[in-house]
Amino acid sequence: MLLELPTTVQWSQEQKKDADLQIWYEWITEQKKPSPENPHFQFWYRDKENVVLDENDVLVRLTRFSTTTRSHVCKQILVPKVYQDRILYLAHGHVTSGHQGVSRTFLKLREQFYWETMKRDINHYILNCPCRGIKQRNAVPRAPYGSLLSTIPNDLVAIDCTGPLLVTGRGNKYIIVIQDHFTKFVEAAAVPAISATVICDVLFKHWIKRYGPMECFCLIVELNFITR
Repeated sequence: MLLELPTTVQWSQEQKKDADLQIWYEWITEQKKPSPENPHFQFWYRDKENVVLDENDVLVRLTRFSTTTRSHVCKQILVPKVYQDRILYLAHGHVTSGHQGVSRTFLKLREQFYWETMKRDINHYILNCPCRGIKQRNAVPRAPYGSLLSTIPNDLVAIDCTGPLLVTGRGNKYIIVIQDHFTKFVEAAAVPAISATVICDVLFKHWIKRYGPMECFCLIVELNFITR
């Protein structure tokens, strides 16, 4: 069965049937305050100035979101219980949703929808989604982290590259850096391009010919050594 978002008429009808949302109709139409013993009293107290009926007779929560670039007000539909699972499925489980994580699913939903336990329900829904097992089975195994140890000079040498930088008069725009792990001594060479051949040439001319072969080296630019 193909699930779609409810129409405005359906939203309005189901909101009026939802017992948890009745405090809002009583407040908006009659200015009737809920009892402090009401389990939704804190929700009402926090948002009593923000929840309104829109032009389609749908309860919405006006919320301002701010980022580093803009600030905007969103109309969040108060989702009745009958539609909460559908909204979660469309946001996470649907074929076009991408099965994203809790934070991204929450950020996607909060622009349009709201209910009191939304963050908790998103977390529970995703934890129980079959996609978690698939992702875990397909996860690329990672090697355990460890420390690089060296006990004498030239025992371990690290190589890294930086660039592209501004082109010099000789046409160089990359820098290859070679550092002894034990002494922290550094040699650097400017080169016009980065490749396995260039790095090997620099390593031989600027290090091995001067200080001799190292016991081992740590390469931070391993992609340059993949054959094509």
